[in-house]
Amino acid sequence: MHVAGSGRTDAGVHALEQVAAFTISNPIPLDNLRRAVNRLLPPAIRLLSAEEVHPDFHPRFDARAKTYEYRMVREPVCSPFEWPYAHHYPTG
Repeated sequence: MHVAGSGRTDAGVHALEQVAAFTISNPIPLDNLRRAVNRLLPPAIRLLSAEEVHPDFHPRFDARAKTYEYRMVREPVCSPFEWPYAHHYPTG
């Protein structure tokens, strides 16, 4: 099976709402497919939704928008919940 993704991220970068497309020969109800795929994925990766699309759909070329968000924490201490996702530039 070939899986086409909407793009890739640099090392250390996190993607929200990444889109991928693939074709299967046996129809599976979309909710069942989502649950089955999530059982196989590591906990840090989750399939949030599944949709049927037109046969020529490509997640990279049919994307409507991409948003890049850069986070900087300008506090003396960076929360351990934020540090994996932000650049810590402490003040004072």
